[in-house]
Amino acid sequence: MEEVMGLTHGDPWRRGSKDKAHDGNGGNKEIMSKNLLTMILDNSKFSGTNYTDWLRNLRIVLDYENQGYIMDKPLPQTLLDGSSSEEREIFERWHADHRKVRSIILASMSNDVQKQYDRLDDVASILQRMKEVYMIPDRHIRYVD
Repeated sequence: MEEVMGLTHGDPWRRGSKDKAHDGNGGNKEIMSKNLLTMILDNSKFSGTNYTDWLRNLRIVLDYENQGYIMDKPLPQTLLDGSSSEEREIFERWHADHRKVRSIILASMSNDVQKQYDRLDDVASILQRMKEVYMIPDRHIRYVD
C-alpha cells in the first residue's frame, strides 16, 4: 500500500502499523488506535442531551482498554490482612483502573456537565447520578395485527 503523509492509502483510519515495513515513520498501531479512541470521546463529549450515544462510546473505549469492568462492578474498598500478593496486585490494579476510568469519564464531558460530577470520587456514583438525570426510558411501540 502506498503511504502518503503517514496515512496508509486506501484506509483513512489507519496511521502507522506494527509492521515497520509498511510504516516508514516507525509508528505504533496501538498508540494510533488510542488516539482514534480518544477522538471518539472528544467528538461526542457528553453535553446533557446525548447520554445514550455518549455511554455507548464510553463503553467502546473502556472495553478496548480492558477497563469496562469498572462500570459493571463495585470498587473493592478494603484489602483484608493476610491477602495474597496476587490479591494485592488485583486490588491495586482495580484502583488504578478506577482512577483512569474516572478521568476518562470526566474528560469526555462538556465543561458545564463536568463541574457537576468532578467532586464525586466513585465511578459508580457518577454513572448512577447521570443515569437518573439523563437516561430517557425506552419507549416500546407495540404493533397489533
